[in-house]
Amino acid sequence: MMAYLESSVIWELALAFATAVLYLFYGEKVIQGKRTASYVIVLFCLWAVLVLSPKTIAPNMLRITGLFVLSVAAGVVCAGLGVQIFNAVKKVIAARLRFDSSLPEPFMEICRAMELLAVRHIGALIVVEKKQPLESLITGSIPFDAQIKAEILIALFATTSPVHDGAIIVSGGRIKRVKSVLPLATTSAIPLGVGTRHRSAVGITEYADAIALVVSEERGEMSIAYQGALIKAPSLKDLVKMLRAALKGKKINPPQKSSS
Repeated sequence: MMAYLESSVIWELALAFATAVLYLFYGEKVIQGKRTASYVIVLFCLWAVLVLSPKTIAPNMLRITGLFVLSVAAGVVCAGLGVQIFNAVKKVIAARLRFDSSLPEPFMEICRAMELLAVRHIGALIVVEKKQPLESLITGSIPFDAQIKAEILIALFATTSPVHDGAIIVSGGRIKRVKSVLPLATTSAIPLGVGTRHRSAVGITEYADAIALVVSEERGEMSIAYQGALIKAPSLKDLVKMLRAALKGKKINPPQKSSS
């Protein structure tokens, strides 16, 4: 008889857990918020009292009924706690993935402007100032203050603009200077066929920790210069990836060619 009752208790527990899981996923959430762990502890203590209590205090049928009720409640609470933890971890991972796969909006605006300028074969040179000030390295610039927007950058580099020659300096999340003249590269190996705009892009990165993004007017190509290296960016995705690495102070690498 005892073996039968013990077996019944086991089956009651299994049924209670299955019922709790189904209720959790197909019904309403009973337990929410920060008190979930406290409910789990209280229910576990009540469950333990019923299991360990002698027959005179809790007859077998009462124990079975109590275990069933408490197991259902505890199962719902534990499953709810597990789902809450899973959702919290999922949100952290999703936020991390979003951070890794994109840039802050001002830098995304720069990348979008670069892509549009390249399509239109409009030459451009944008320098992103990091920790080292660039004021002592540039000449002939005009002070400017504007929000970083792709439309503004495109308008400034348009051939009809009086400030389209020279570089735009970006600092502190804003456009700070236009028509800037940069130092030319002196030590880095410059690819053949590049002009003054690309040599200037590399040159500023030889003297400071700045990042230079350049568009070739003739070829309609985007490139990025950092730490004295000039690398082509075949696509917007490649440009974003390399700019993100440079902003973190990492070495930029040429994009890998996809095997056909």
